[in-house]
Amino acid sequence: SLSGGQRQISYFLSGGLDQNRDNLVRNGLSRATLHATTTYHPTRPLDISVGLTYTNSTQKENNTGAAQINSGGGKGLYPYAQIADANGNPLPIVRDYNSSYVAAADTSGLLDWHYRPLQDLRNADYSFGTEDMRINTNVTYRLNDWLNVQALYQFEHQTVTANDLQ
Repeated sequence: SLSGGQRQISYFLSGGLDQNRDNLVRNGLSRATLHATTTYHPTRPLDISVGLTYTNSTQKENNTGAAQINSGGGKGLYPYAQIADANGNPLPIVRDYNSSYVAAADTSGLLDWHYRPLQDLRNADYSFGTEDMRINTNVTYRLNDWLNVQALYQFEHQTVTANDLQ
């Protein structure tokens, strides 16, 4: 942050950058924030202040965790299920259909029906971005030491964009 000024005008400027890492791979939050306020004191009893806050963030939520991997039909993942081989390559697990039925899809000319949760995690691309701008204005007039008249106004505009590619 940075602040300064003189008798008739003062300013405050601050910025922040966050790089939050999640405990699950492919999840996290990046955020940049900028805040600026200028206060003008044209006369002793009058203060005019204008502030601007801008925030831009991107959050990724590609990993729902092991609890979301299941065998289908609302059943949890069976014990000792192996989702990767020794080299880290994704392995299929049984889900929704028996393994012989899924294997027959390939011979019938259909696409691969095997469920590979690790491959789904690698292919997922779900993110949403938020851009937020807020403007504050404040006019204060001091009538005496214990009484002020104040007018406040705030305007905010926010845009949220989501992308979900599977």
